[in-house]
Amino acid sequence: MTLVDETGRVVATTALHRSGGASDIVDGVWVRTFTFEFTDVPSAERYGVHFGNDHRATMWKDADDAKRNGWQLSLGN
Repeated sequence: MTLVDETGRVVATTALHRSGGASDIVDGVWVRTFTFEFTDVPSAERYGVHFGNDHRATMWKDADDAKRNGWQLSLGN
């Protein structure tokens, strides 16, 4: 997983960590929760999170929103 700044430059990388507990079925969909954390991130006006291959989009937030609310991503359906 990578974090990019507003220019698209990679400013941090991290790995997903599986949260404790068993997987759940929610509305007929298999759900598993992972956590992640970026450290030593330089200042920027906005950040984008990219996970996986080039077919997945980068999800963007302005810096204040990212600090206040963090990130919650959903992969799959």
